[in-house]
Amino acid sequence: MSGVERYRLDTLTAAQASLDAGNDIDLLRAGLRGHYPQMPEDAAVDVVTFTVEPPDAP
Repeated sequence: MSGVERYRLDTLTAAQASLDAGNDIDLLRAGLRGHYPQMPEDAAVDVVTFTVEPPDAP
């Protein structure tokens, strides 16, 4: 894990969520609400970044 940033869901941008070009922040919000239907508009969400490293060579 290389970082954690906290944002309000209602102000979260595609760039802050590290979405690929063409992905819609509204679809991300709808997906979160599908899993967490009671989530308020101004909920705090954590965006976690990580780096995948290749395994050590034998």
